[in-house]
Amino acid sequence: LTLRLLRSIDFPVGALVLVAMGSAPHLPRLVEEARLLRPDLRVVRVAENLGCAGGWNEVIHAAPEAPWWLVSSHDVAYPPGVLARVAAQTEAALA
Repeated sequence: LTLRLLRSIDFPVGALVLVAMGSAPHLPRLVEEARLLRPDLRVVRVAENLGCAGGWNEVIHAAPEAPWWLVSSHDVAYPPGVLARVAAQTEAALA
């Protein structure tokens, strides 16, 4: 599911962060495949499971320079073009 999410990002992002939590045996391979798919990916490894909100906080800590964040769970996939619309609406609201 994580790779499907990464493939669905069709809009340029300033910082793309993957928080890999816990010690599941599949995580190293997943991180490797994710980096092959998205070389611009920042990976944050956390030994324990911080839960959903804890993971989202790790994203913000990993990219404090971002003017805003769009945080997603691994089971999300964006329809084509939706990220451009979200960015346009967010930028307009911040102006």
